[in-house]
Amino acid sequence: MLLIEPEAAKAHEDLLTAKAAVVLVPTGTGTPPTGAPTPLPLTSGGTPPVVTGTGATPQPKAKSFYGSADINASTAKMRLVEIAGEIIAVLASDPNATVKISVEISADYPHGASDQIKRSVAENATNLNFKTKSWE
Repeated sequence: MLLIEPEAAKAHEDLLTAKAAVVLVPTGTGTPPTGAPTPLPLTSGGTPPVVTGTGATPQPKAKSFYGSADINASTAKMRLVEIAGEIIAVLASDPNATVKISVEISADYPHGASDQIKRSVAENATNLNFKTKSWE
């Protein structure tokens, strides 16, 4: 995965936009070849007018991001901090963005969970405002 700072991305986008600008200069050498753009007349100052864009419609900007990751329980704290810093912070850096984060936890106990674990998890989930929490 390659991360680019927002300022560097903006500078690159501006560079690409500048390269897309086209200046057509009339050559005065007769009729342009078939399919060539018609030369533009010179302005009163003797300079050619500037035409921006290539005529192609720009690609629509992405409006949403969805992502999910499987995280090992033994490294969860480190990975969640890493995700918060490298993904969530970048997404939330735009003041117009609405960023929602969901955490899903699934734990299986082949021989059943102890009452102590069930009670502790249920109380902690309530204190941490989990929307859903259940044992099966």
